[in-house]
Amino acid sequence: MRKNKVCGIYCFENKKNNKRYIGQSKDIFNRLSIHKSDMKRRKENQYFQRALEKYGFDGFDFYILEEIKYDEYLLNKLEIYYISLYDTTNPKRGYNIEKGGNKPP
Repeated sequence: MRKNKVCGIYCFENKKNNKRYIGQSKDIFNRLSIHKSDMKRRKENQYFQRALEKYGFDGFDFYILEEIKYDEYLLNKLEIYYISLYDTTNPKRGYNIEKGGNKPP
């Protein structure tokens, strides 16, 4: 179990089709737990939700793209950057429905 919070940008990558979901958090491993809980309550974006239901969490690799010291401005900018870099708002490449950076981390 992790004792320290890890702040940064994370990615879920579908093992079958390589589509990605990119997000940000000031506590990534806590956010992972929230994703799992939200999935059960159907609170995720519906596109990502359907993929999680279809493939399960085991159908995705979960990893950290970039770890930083907490800085809300930088966190938002990095999320926007990675969503753009991987083109994850394009349904052929990812599950993000927003360009990122506009929600509290």
